[in-house]
Amino acid sequence: MSTPKNPAQAALDKAAKELEKAIAFQEKGTLRIIQLAEYLESTALNNLTRQQAQKIIETCGFQDLTGQRIRAVIDNLAATAEQLAGVDMTGVAPAAVEKTAEELNQEQINRLLAGEPVKAVKGSR
Repeated sequence: MSTPKNPAQAALDKAAKELEKAIAFQEKGTLRIIQLAEYLESTALNNLTRQQAQKIIETCGFQDLTGQRIRAVIDNLAATAEQLAGVDMTGVAPAAVEKTAEELNQEQINRLLAGEPVKAVKGSR
């Protein structure tokens, strides 16, 4: 039987799963766009339409880059969850963990995702 996760670990796991779902939706949508653009390209009656369809296909390259960035965030979440495995969260209510996360500013979030130390958040211990 595995050890129960503390609330922070559970929240990080949930966030990682939601990001995985976002990647899957993004990949599915991008694939559909590419398929439609390839159809337009192959049935185009003029060169301009063919070129525009090619540009649509090229533009869909964003999906690979954003997928890589989201996967990096997922890796950071997993590493953070591992670090929290040894933290005793007894007596910490899940709402307290969520409230602390809501109080982070963008700079603190960026530092956290970069694996850098984050100063204590006002009102947290």
